[in-house]
Amino acid sequence: MTAGGGRPGARVALLAVGVALAAALPFTPALDGPFLDWDDRANIVENPHLRALGPAELRWMLTATLLGQWIPLTWLSLALDY
Repeated sequence: MTAGGGRPGARVALLAVGVALAAALPFTPALDGPFLDWDDRANIVENPHLRALGPAELRWMLTATLLGQWIPLTWLSLALDY
């Protein structure tokens, strides 16, 4: 038993949880930030070229730019996932 009467492991665990909460709390407003979805809708959700792997879609993936980006490997990977 310690001089304080409690278990030292419980105090350390409580202190660790308190430090983790104090560190995470300032970042909670970032969880609903609109910047998290800035290009996903156009690149993935509303992109009809990612729904198949035919010649026309592959040609688009290799030659097109969308939102100023040329990312053929990303589009190919997303089409394979779909």
